[in-house]
Amino acid sequence: MDSRDRLMDLLIVAATEGLAAEQSRELARAFLEQTNPRLDDLELAAAAIHLAYEAARTETEPMPAALKQRIVAQATSEGSMD
Repeated sequence: MDSRDRLMDLLIVAATEGLAAEQSRELARAFLEQTNPRLDDLELAAAAIHLAYEAARTETEPMPAALKQRIVAQATSEGSMD
């Protein structure tokens, strides 16, 4: 397994289960080894996968419309800063 694959594995574990101390250190090392790290993007992707998985396996209440509007507005304004 190459370092990029291991980084992805650790990010998935971090988002879905949480990391042990040694795994956290390994994640930091793996991230630093990347030539073009985008940790925030990878963490957001892993979190989105986790949330989608959780939503599919549990019954959830719909998100309040006002909260959804705030989240979309914030994401839109942050996305335009790239």
